[in-house]
Amino acid sequence: MDNNNQTNITPYVDFINTEEEKIFNNFCTYISLLKGGNPNIANIFLNLLKNKYERNLFKKFLSIDSDIEMVNIFIKYFPQITKSKYIFKKLNKGNFYKK
Repeated sequence: MDNNNQTNITPYVDFINTEEEKIFNNFCTYISLLKGGNPNIANIFLNLLKNKYERNLFKKFLSIDSDIEMVNIFIKYFPQITKSKYIFKKLNKGNFYKK
C-alpha cells in the first residue's frame, strides 16, 4: 500500500515541479522585458534582492513565504549561481539586500 501511494503522489509532484519551473522562467522573462534588455540570471537574482516589490511579486507567483525560499528556488534551477564571483562581489559590497 505504501508503494502504491507513492506512485499516486509522483505525478502530482512532477506536475508541481514542472509548473514551478515554468513560473520561474516566465517571471525571469518578465523581469528581462521590464528592465529593457537581456539581463542574465545573476542580474535578475540581484535585482530581486534590491527591489522589495519585485521580490514580493516573485514570492506570490511561486507561493513561497520567505526570502530564503526565493534563494533556494534560484539555487534549484541555477546551481551555478552559488559559485558566481559576480554575485559574491556585489553582495560583499554590503547594504545590498533591502527589507
